[in-house]
Amino acid sequence: MAAAAEEEAAAAAAAEPATRPAAGPALWSLPEELLLLICSYLDMRALGRLAQVCRWLRRFTSCDLLWRRIARASLNSGFTRLGTDL
Repeated sequence: MAAAAEEEAAAAAAAEPATRPAAGPALWSLPEELLLLICSYLDMRALGRLAQVCRWLRRFTSCDLLWRRIARASLNSGFTRLGTDL
């Protein structure tokens, strides 16, 4: 019985969109525009690690604006696949 209740709670949590945490560090109280500016200075590894902190940051860091600069820097930079430049 308890296992079924835990499964239902986990399914409900997975179905709900990740919302900004109500309480916690001062990071949560910053406007999203400022967080985007701060995150725009992070490299690929730091941005990926930030995405692992919580669901809200995972969704926040998946923004195209943050990854566009990294993707542009990776184009024609020597990454190759089957002998062709990516």
